[in-house]
Amino acid sequence: MLLGIINGGAVQAVQPTPKLSDTGVFSAMSEQRFAGSVVPYQVISPLWSDGSYKTRGLWLPSGTKIDFSRDGSWTFPLKTVMIKNFYMDLVANQHKRQIIETRFLIKESAEHWTGYSYRWNENGTEATLLPDRATRTLNLVEDQQNGREDRYTYEFPNGEDCTTCHVAEAGFVLGLKTAQLNTEHPIGEQLQNQLRTFSDLDLFSTDIGNDFDRMPRLVDPMDESADLDSRARSYLDANCSNCHRPEVVGRTVMDMRSSASLEEMDLLYVYPAWGYMDSEAPSLITPGQPENSILFLRMADQGAYRMPKLASSRLDEKALFLMRRWIMHLGGETADTAVSSALTSPVKTHLHQNIPNPLNPHTIIGYDVDRAGLIKVDIYNMTGQKVRTLVQGEQMPGYYTAYWDGRDEAGAVVGPGVYLYQLQAGKFRQVRKMTVLK
Repeated sequence: MLLGIINGGAVQAVQPTPKLSDTGVFSAMSEQRFAGSVVPYQVISPLWSDGSYKTRGLWLPSGTKIDFSRDGSWTFPLKTVMIKNFYMDLVANQHKRQIIETRFLIKESAEHWTGYSYRWNENGTEATLLPDRATRTLNLVEDQQNGREDRYTYEFPNGEDCTTCHVAEAGFVLGLKTAQLNTEHPIGEQLQNQLRTFSDLDLFSTDIGNDFDRMPRLVDPMDESADLDSRARSYLDANCSNCHRPEVVGRTVMDMRSSASLEEMDLLYVYPAWGYMDSEAPSLITPGQPENSILFLRMADQGAYRMPKLASSRLDEKALFLMRRWIMHLGGETADTAVSSALTSPVKTHLHQNIPNPLNPHTIIGYDVDRAGLIKVDIYNMTGQKVRTLVQGEQMPGYYTAYWDGRDEAGAVVGPGVYLYQLQAGKFRQVRKMTVLK
């Protein structure tokens, strides 16, 4: 049991209990407040998990320490416990979060970590250890104006699922590494670098110093003030590099770690030998052409080609927007040069073909704007009736992405058939066709 955590015991054997409250991980269950011996932390670039919000904690057996690595994976002592809480926003953009799951990752041996999943009750007062995979249906209000609810199936993993991402080549532990923790974190009423906090708590086996600016550091992919290339590379590092790195995925050699140079990533103009979607394969990244880039297409796919495969049944719209901007921007660069921090503007206003097409049940519409002004993106049926307005407002020059879930303004799912979508920017108008499958 973990009960020894809050009692200050030197716990050597960790065995999750049937009820989460009996583990001693929390000092207050209803608030999910960690016990004193659990060290809370946050990552700079979080892994996408269907839009869930997460809090994280680390527990080490008494008297043990972490072997720090500046650029590689940290080495943790046996019986280390990683704790992660998953929350879902029941109403979009209102932070009405409900605790859904608490997950443990425990180091059982030098080469083996085991995952355990606890499912919380609806009142958020207790969680029960699951023996295997499970699901829970949630009603999420995505459109507040119409009060439309979408039924979403949350999936609880089993231990085998955890090992799909937590691979040996990535050091098993994904978030706890220098580049992810090298940022300030609240300590009481003050902010302090998390690496400094870990060092002050005597969690490292060696003195790591104070020169954090010279250590690797990711950026928040959604931070518009940050460098575009750094944002895109940080997203790929957190969401893809655990598998897409040397000696992990055998079909196509690529390296999505942020430490790799653009050339070392081996993505630009690289054509996979296995093809793509039973058609002529585009390259992994075709600079300037997201619609011809497998990386973008697989992020936008809702079927068998979806990446990442686990905990990603919902599209990460903001990440798709980011990746599209990055790939468009790469069109002005070459494979052996770095991406500049300034985002160049499109040379013309243009509406791209939606992806995927046919759509079932979602699609992404890319469009470019060459000058500031009022922008509208509308969906019409073949009789000319407006079905949905996706975008309406002032926008600056740039590369944009609109998302359509196949519903009309009232929230009803549209019928199968051919639809038109129009980009209007001042006097400019461009119309394309898309197909909706049943």
